[in-house]
Amino acid sequence: MGDSFKISAIDIGSNSIKNRIYNYDAACESLYEIKELRRRVPLRLAKDIYDGSNKKIKKKTIKKLGKLLKDFEKTAKDNGVNYVRACATAAIRQAKNRGNIINELRKFCDLEIEVISGEDEIKLIKNLGIPNNTLIDKTNTEKNYVIVDVGGASTELIFIKGGKIFDLKSFPIGGVSLYQSKINKLKWQEMGNYLSNFENKNFNYMFGSGGGIRGLIKKQNKDNFKTEDFNDLIYSISYLDKKRTSDLLNITFDRAETIKYTGSIYLYIAQKLKIKKIYALPWGLIDGIAYSQIKKVLPNVYKYDTLCA
Repeated sequence: MGDSFKISAIDIGSNSIKNRIYNYDAACESLYEIKELRRRVPLRLAKDIYDGSNKKIKKKTIKKLGKLLKDFEKTAKDNGVNYVRACATAAIRQAKNRGNIINELRKFCDLEIEVISGEDEIKLIKNLGIPNNTLIDKTNTEKNYVIVDVGGASTELIFIKGGKIFDLKSFPIGGVSLYQSKINKLKWQEMGNYLSNFENKNFNYMFGSGGGIRGLIKKQNKDNFKTEDFNDLIYSISYLDKKRTSDLLNITFDRAETIKYTGSIYLYIAQKLKIKKIYALPWGLIDGIAYSQIKKVLPNVYKYDTLCA
C-alpha cells in the first residue's frame, strides 16, 4: 500500500448522516481530512423513531438514506479510497424494522452497514484520546476524566481512571428524543442512579464529543467552560428560537433546533458528577471510525497522533 492510503468514514447518525474522506500518511502517522469532500446531511432518522408509536423508520426515509449512501460509495470510488467503514448508531439500533432497513439499503449500494452498540461508539471516540494541550494533563496526574457523547437518540459515557477504562454505559437519551419529549422518566432515573455511583470519585473533567458540544463551546471562542458558566449558557439559549440560536452560536438550523436539549443533557451529567471543567473534543465518532481502519491496516499504530486540517 506504500506510505499512504485513503479512508472513507460514514457515520449514519440519529440526527445527521456524515461522510468524510481522509488521507493517512504512514511516514508521519498523520490523518488528513480532504475537507472539500466532506458531507453532512441532516436526515434526522430519530424523528421517524419518535414520531409514531411503532418505532420504525419510514420507507421514504430509508430511500433517502439509500440514495445518500450510493452517492458516498461513488465518491469513494471516484477518489481512489482504499478502505470504507459505515457505522449506524442509535436510531437504527432502536428501530423495530432494523433488519428491513439493512436489506433495503443493500438495494442501493454494496456498502457493509455495521449497526454498532453504544459502548462501541464511545470506545471508538475514546481511542482518539484527549488533546495534549488541555489543563488536565498538567493538573490531573491520575488522569481521571469522563468522555460523553450526546447524539440524537442516545448518550454514551466512558470513565477513564489512571488512563484506563474504568466504566462505560449507553442510555437511550438524546437531543432529538428530548426535543420530541420521547424520553421515559425511568430512563432519566436510570441515568441518575448510574451517575450517583461516580459522585465524589474525582472525575472532575468532562470531555464532550460531537457537533453539539463543539457548537456550544468552540463557537464561543472558548476551550472549556466551568460547569456554572455552562449552566448560564444553556439558560441563555433556552428561550431563543432556532434562528436566533443559529445566529448566536453560528450553527446550522437543524443543530439550532435541538442544541438546547443536547446541552441540557451535558449539563445534567456535569452537575451530577460535580464536574469542574467541560471541554469540547475537536474530534468525534466519525474520526474514530477512520482511526479504526488505520488500526486494522497497521495494528502496531498504538496512538492517535495527529488529525491535520
